[in-house]
Amino acid sequence: MSVTLFEFSYAVLWILVILLCGAVLVLYRYHGVMLLNNREGLAGQGPEIDKSIRSIELRDVTGRAILLGAPSKRPVFVFLGSPTCQPCKDAKPALVSFAKKYSTVVDILLISSGTQAGFSDYTAEMPNAIQVIYDPRNDVSSRLRVSYTPFAFIIDENGIVQGKGAPTTTDSLEWFIEQIYERSNRSQSKPHVVPVNLLK
Repeated sequence: MSVTLFEFSYAVLWILVILLCGAVLVLYRYHGVMLLNNREGLAGQGPEIDKSIRSIELRDVTGRAILLGAPSKRPVFVFLGSPTCQPCKDAKPALVSFAKKYSTVVDILLISSGTQAGFSDYTAEMPNAIQVIYDPRNDVSSRLRVSYTPFAFIIDENGIVQGKGAPTTTDSLEWFIEQIYERSNRSQSKPHVVPVNLLK
């Protein structure tokens, strides 16, 4: 059966549409990476520095209730990731090491979206020191004003945000501890956003 010129043109048009959609997705991700790899982009993501966050009721995968943002006995470190985010996967070893080292001084939360299967695979090797929360519809991320992962922030015992950024390395994760336990000695000009050179 011969193909008419109209049918051929129609097929070519759809191929072009698919290619254009792919190009848009690539540009969108590139823009996101560029945005979060500069201080201005990082500062615009997540809860505001030096301010409290509105309390959010959460429940981890074990059923334990968590009231994020409420006064607590220890600071709380929150890491937002996704099983479809390669930098999030790359950060897993550093996050596990961080949890083993600092779980006695800070509470650590991992909030992840994705499908149930992807979420289970992504969080399978997380130690008990990390409280894992499933956020399939990104409801929690939206309330925290986070639109790109990986992203993290740390709040002190009074629920005040002391630092935020997009950590993927051990050094960039440990920077958050410094924001809590060196805050009494740091100058007012010291940045609250994780330095870009620590993100590499």
